[in-house]
This record gives sequence, structure tokens and C-alpha cells, in this order.
Amino acid sequence: MKKFIILISLVGGLYIFTACSNRPYPTIEFPKEGFRADENGVVHVKGKLKNGGSGNLEANINYESSSLNVDRENNLFQFTYKLKNMDDKNLYLGIKDTDDRIAVAKAPIDTEKTEQAKKEMENITPDDLLNELNKYKISYSNIEMNKIIQGVNPKGSLIINLGQRSDGTAIKEGIFLFEEQNEWDTAVKTVNKWWNNSVADKPQSIDNIEINEVTDLIEQPSLNSINLNMFYKIYSSEELLKNNLLRKKENKNFVWVIHDEDKLVLLVADPDTSLETREKSAMALQILLSKKTYRLSEDEQ
Repeated sequence: MKKFIILISLVGGLYIFTACSNRPYPTIEFPKEGFRADENGVVHVKGKLKNGGSGNLEANINYESSSLNVDRENNLFQFTYKLKNMDDKNLYLGIKDTDDRIAVAKAPIDTEKTEQAKKEMENITPDDLLNELNKYKISYSNIEMNKIIQGVNPKGSLIINLGQRSDGTAIKEGIFLFEEQNEWDTAVKTVNKWWNNSVADKPQSIDNIEINEVTDLIEQPSLNSINLNMFYKIYSSEELLKNNLLRKKENKNFVWVIHDEDKLVLLVADPDTSLETREKSAMALQILLSKKTYRLSEDEQ
């Protein structure tokens, strides 16, 4: 009798083990078309966990630990995912079920709406440049927009007269926007040379004017509320000379550059522009670039 009980126990245990081993492995079901991110980069994810139980389960969403609540009645789940960057094109999900088995799935993310929102927000026109200068109450006249420059192709440009010298020649300032990164290295020299040959009204005393170095205010803007240095690289005239992007003997202008990952803004001004005007113009461009930069992360706002 004792042997029989032991035999029954062994058979029962074997049956339970076999039943467990034959239990279907958990899987995740996503819509065949995948998901679509909205204008803010938010993705609303819905899916179903099959053969994996329910309740609050451990999960991994695009390589970050998380948890998901799987409905007890229909095994459905939903959550919101925020794109990390514009190359975030796929959703990877792993869920550990009630038996510590892991189901994994991948689904494509359509980022067309997000990319369109980024494109619209970051579009900068000459009017945008002019409007930002107006906020700093920079006096100017004789506006020229979108000039053709041989050798480079700026997305937009703006040239203004800031006033006159005693000999009647105009003091000018120009702003040039570049979006093609293959032009960034040549833009400074090309525009500066073009400015000297085709734009500047040279006074008779031009050879006696010294190169104007950048001020501390321009090189290190005191804009702590925005913290522009997180997003932009700023080059002063001095840095451009050190990096051989300008040649000292060829440059007598005030030249200043700011750029992020997608855009480069170049400010060129005659050497006798006032320090106040340079500071205002440089600050206006930084503020404009900050406003016109699409950011997915809330920490970057």
C-alpha cells in the first residue's frame, strides 16, 4: 500500500510537470500597423498579453525598467511612451508574467507627425530674424533679404544698415542662416570675403580699424533661465581665428557664430558697429534659436 501511494505521488507530480511544460508560452500582441507618435512625440500604446496572466507585471519598455497593469478580464494593457529622439522608430516591450516567463515584442513607430511639427517649429525666415532684432530696439534701415552668395547657399539672410559714418558710407550688419552642414566649414570664410567685396561700404580709414574681439557678455551669455550652452556651440571672432575659420589679415569685421545640431547662424557686422548693437544682435539670435528648437525632452524646455 505504501509503495502504491508513492507511485501515485510520482505519477501525479510527473503529470503536473508535463502540464506546466506544455502550457503555451506568453506572447504580446500589437496592432499590425504599429503605432503613431503625435506632434509632441507621444505614443499611445495598446496591446494584449496572451497566456501570461494579469495584474501589475514587471516590464521593460525600450530598455528601461517599468511595470504594466494587465487587465484580468481580457488581458489588455495600455501605456504612454515618449520618443527619446527623432530616430526613435521602434517600440520594444518585454513583460514578465506571473510564472516569471518573459514575453517580448517589437512594433514600428510612425514619427511623421512629430517630424512635421519639428520642421514647422524650427523654420526660420528673414522676418523672424527681423522681428527678434526689433524686440531689442535695434535701429536700422534699408533692409535686404535672401541675397545670393556665390559658393554657399544660406537658407535665409538679412542685411540691414545701422547708420552712417561721417563720410556718408553705411555701417552694415548681416545675419545668415545655414542648414546644410556640409557648408558650415566654408560658410564663415565665404560670407566674410563676400561681405568685404560686395556688401561693405568701405570708409577711407578702413585700414586703420583694428579687429574687434568678442565681449564676455557675448561669449558667455548670462541667460541662466534658458541655459543656452546646453544646446548650442558659440564661436566668437577670437575662436574663429584660432580654429583657422578666419584669417586675421583678411578679417576686419565682427564675426560671430552660433549653431546647434541642425542650424548655423552667422552674424557679420562692419568693424565700427557699436558694442551695444553687437551684444543686442548676438543675444537676439540666441533667443530666436532657443525658441525655434524643437525638443522632445521636458528637461530641455
